[in-house]
Amino acid sequence: MRKALFFSMILVALVVVACGLAFGFGTSIDVDTDATSYFAGDVLTVSLSAINMTPMDSEVDLYLAFEVPSGEYLFYPAWSSELAPAISGVALSGGARVGPVDFLQIGLPSGSPPIEGLHKYNIHAGLAAAGTLDFDSINTVRFNVLRRGAWETYSNSNEIRDLLLQDDGTVYAATTTGFIEANPGTGHYKKYTTADGLPYPSIQSITLGPDGALWLGAGNPMSRSSGGGVIRYESGRFKAYTTEEGLLDDWVSGVAFDSAGRMWCSVFGGVSCYDGTFWRSYTVDDGLAKNWGSAIMVDSQDRVWLPTRSGVSVFEDGSWRTYKASDGLPSDKVHCVNEDPQGRMWFGTNAGASRFDGETFTNFTTADGLAEPEVDCIAFEGDDVVWFGTRPLNMIGLGPVCRLQGGTWTTYTSEDGIASNVFCFAFDAIGNLWAGTYGKGLCIFDGSSWHNFYLTDGPIFTGDTDVRSLAVSQTGELWCGAAYMGGLSSFDGANWALHDEAGPYVSALKFDADSNLLIATQGGAQGSGLVKFDGETWTYYREGGAPDWVNCIAIDDQHRVWCGLGGNGVAILDGETWSAYTSEDHSVLAGAVTDIEMGAFGDLWVSAVEHPQFGGGGVAHFDGATWTGYTTDDGLPTDKVYCLALAQDGTVWVGMDEEGVSFFDGITWTKCSEEDVPHADVLMADYDSAGRLWLGGMNGVTMYDGAGFRQFDCGLGFPGYWAYGMAEGPDGRVWFATSGGVGGFSPDS
Repeated sequence: MRKALFFSMILVALVVVACGLAFGFGTSIDVDTDATSYFAGDVLTVSLSAINMTPMDSEVDLYLAFEVPSGEYLFYPAWSSELAPAISGVALSGGARVGPVDFLQIGLPSGSPPIEGLHKYNIHAGLAAAGTLDFDSINTVRFNVLRRGAWETYSNSNEIRDLLLQDDGTVYAATTTGFIEANPGTGHYKKYTTADGLPYPSIQSITLGPDGALWLGAGNPMSRSSGGGVIRYESGRFKAYTTEEGLLDDWVSGVAFDSAGRMWCSVFGGVSCYDGTFWRSYTVDDGLAKNWGSAIMVDSQDRVWLPTRSGVSVFEDGSWRTYKASDGLPSDKVHCVNEDPQGRMWFGTNAGASRFDGETFTNFTTADGLAEPEVDCIAFEGDDVVWFGTRPLNMIGLGPVCRLQGGTWTTYTSEDGIASNVFCFAFDAIGNLWAGTYGKGLCIFDGSSWHNFYLTDGPIFTGDTDVRSLAVSQTGELWCGAAYMGGLSSFDGANWALHDEAGPYVSALKFDADSNLLIATQGGAQGSGLVKFDGETWTYYREGGAPDWVNCIAIDDQHRVWCGLGGNGVAILDGETWSAYTSEDHSVLAGAVTDIEMGAFGDLWVSAVEHPQFGGGGVAHFDGATWTGYTTDDGLPTDKVYCLALAQDGTVWVGMDEEGVSFFDGITWTKCSEEDVPHADVLMADYDSAGRLWLGGMNGVTMYDGAGFRQFDCGLGFPGYWAYGMAEGPDGRVWFATSGGVGGFSPDS
C-alpha cells in the first residue's frame, strides 16, 4: 500500500541557508522524470529507496530539498513524529536497516507559479537523526507528476454509513464515495474524494479523535477483499494506517477511542488496538465471537463492544467474553450496539432489539411493536425515548423507523417521509434527529415531521451508488448506469437527471451511429433486456425472441446490435429481427457473456464466465461462419473472462477473474506480470482513440501505451477502488465507471 502524505512547501530565504548547511549541497541525485513542468494543483510523487542505514536509536526523518536553476531551494520535512509516529522504519534500533520508502506526495500551494524544466533539477535527500544527516542511505529517486486538475469526478454520496454532528452545526457524513463536511447554518459544503487526496473512497465510519482529528474507517461494503485502513484527517492532510503499519486488516468497519486515547478498530479479521506506538490485535483465538464485526464502540466504563454474527463480544479487564442468544439475546446475529443515558447497553439484531442492564436482557421484537425484525441502528433522545432503524429480513423491502417512549410505539414509514432503510442516527445540538439512509441521502426529523435531503451533485440513482457502465454522446453528455437497483442517470454539463424509464438494473450503455442510446438491462425494464432511447422516445424490445437479460452490447459494421446474454449465448438484432447463437454453436457460449468486441474484418470476439446452470466460459472468436473457442485447455489461465480489447495488430487482450490480464498473438496466450498489471480481478479493457490500452478492476486502472505500463489508483486521484468500464468523450477525455463514481481524465495532460 502506498504511503500518501501531503506536505506544505516552505519557500523562505532563511531556509536556503539552513538547507545549504544541512545538506552541504555536496550530495545530490538527478531527478529521474519525464515531466517537464509542475503546476499548482499537481501532485509530485517521489519514489525513494533507502539502503545501508546507519544503526541509530532515535527517530528518523527524511528530508528533501530541490536545487532549482535560479538557485532557490524548496525544503520538505517529510515525516514528523506528530504525523506518522509508527511508519515502518522510523523508530530504529541498533542493527536495523531502513527498507524501501514507498511514495511521498507533495503538492504545490495554490497560486504558486509553475516550475519549468523539472527534469533538470537536482534533489538533495537525507535521513536525519540526532542532528545527523546520512546521504549515502539514499540510492534512487524517481519523480512522477500527476496533474490532479486533470481529473473531473462526480459521485453519488447518498449511501450514508455513519454520521458525526458537532455542537457548532458542522455535519460529517461517511459515504461509500468519500465523506462530506457541511454546515447548514453557514452554507458550507465540501465533499472529500480521492481527488482531494482521500486514500480510499468508501468510508464506513467517522469519529472525532482525542487529538481533534477526524478518524475514518474505510472499506468497500460490496467486497471484503478491498479496504483502505484507518484514515486520519486534519487540516487538509490525510494519513492512512494499514496492515503495513500494524493494522490486522485494511477493511475497517468502525473506529472508537477509549479514555486513555487508545484507538479500537473493527476490521475484517478481528479487532486492532493502537496506543499511539504499538498495535495489538485480537481474534477468535483471543476470545472474540467472530473475526468480523459490523461496528465497534467504547462505553462509559471503557468496555469495548463488538457486534458480530455470532453474538456480541465485550473486552473488559483485559479479556473478551461473548453474549449470545443462549444468554438472553433475541438472536446471535448482532448488527449494532449503543449505550443509553442510564449506562444500559442496547443491541440491534436480526430478530429485534435487546436492552442489557449488566445482568438481564430485555428484548423488543415485532410481537412487542417493533415494525420489522432487523435493527441496524439505535439512538436515544433524553432518558426515555429510544429510536430504532429497522428493515425486513435480508433487506428485502423498505424498513420503517420506530420510536419507543415508555411502552408506546410510533412507526414512521415511507408515507411519513422515510426515504430508505436507515443505517445510522445522530442528534444535532437543537434536538433534530438525523438519519443516514441506503442510497437516499439524509432524513431529518424536527420533532413533528420528516424532511429528505438528496445530494444531486453526482449521478442520481435509485439505489446502488456504484457506476457500473457509462457512455458519452457526441455532444459530451455523460450517461451512467448502476447495476443494482440504481438505474440510469445523465449529466448535461450542468445538471444530473434520473431516467427511471430504463429500469433499475443497467449493465451496459452504447450509442449507435444515429446517436440513439442503447441500454442493456438485467431482468429488464418492462420485461425488456434491450432498451433504446432516441432523445425523446423509449423503445422496449420484448417480442420476436428479444432477450430479457443483457450484459453487454456491441454494434457491427452492418449496424446489427449484438447482445451478450446472462446465460447461453448472444442475441443479434438486425432491424426488427432477432437471431441468436447459443451453446449449440460453441460450448463457450453456454456461459454468461461478459463482453463483445468487433474485429477489423467483420469478425468478433466474445468473453464469458461459467454459468451455474449452463456451464461454458472462456473466449470465443467468430469469423462470420465458424466459432472457435479458447479455454484453459488452450492456454487461458482461467475460463472466467470478464472483458476483451482488440489491438490494431490483432492482439487480443482479456481481463480475468483472479488471474489479471493475458494477451493472445494468434498462437499463444501470455499472462502479464502482476508488476505490470497489479489487478487480480480485471473487469474492463478498452482502447482510447490515441491507441492507449486501459485495463481496470480491483485497485484502479493501468494504462499501456505500447512501451510501458502506468498505474492509476485511489492514491493518484482515481475515483474508486473498483473500475468497471470506460468511455471516451469527443474532447479526448477518458471517463471511468467506478465504485466511487465517475471520473474523467485527460491522459495527454
